Amino acid sequence: MKQRACSFGHFQAKQHDVAYGSLTGSAVSPRLRRGLCLTRLSVTKLNRLVTDQLVRTGVPAVGISPFGTWKTAFKNVSQTGIDTVKDVLDSGYVPVLHGDCALDLEQHCCILSGDTIIEVRDGEWEGIFSCTTVIGLRFALMKHRNIDLEETPR
Repeated sequence: MKQRACSFGHFQAKQHDVAYGSLTGSAVSPRLRRGLCLTRLSVTKLNRLVTDQLVRTGVPAVGISPFGTWKTAFKNVSQTGIDTVKDVLDSGYVPVLHGDCALDLEQHCCILSGDTIIEVRDGEWEGIFSCTTVIGLRFALMKHRNIDLEETPR
């Protein structure tokens, strides 16, 4: 069965209540820990697939997972990984980020959406593309190669 881009990680996170974490902080259940691991396996798989396609087309793309560098407290971002992204950009690479699990200071874990990462960047990065559909990915690739979007078949 093929997965749609937006379904990567969603099933695992929902099945194991990863977005809600644990109200007891670090005393989490094996079910929640497994859910976080399964969710991360799924979202990093999608990141690898997208990064692979970008590299195949000549984009110097590198996948970056937010887990571990981005942290939250009651689902609000308390620490960002913006410096890592800046370093990658400054080195001439195209960082490919994704929504991910985050360690949460109050509830052990939560979901850090890709939209939140884009919102938190505070204008630090230019040329951000949010790829959630095949059309979005096509747009990112064509923009990188300076292809006129109006001249391409839909």
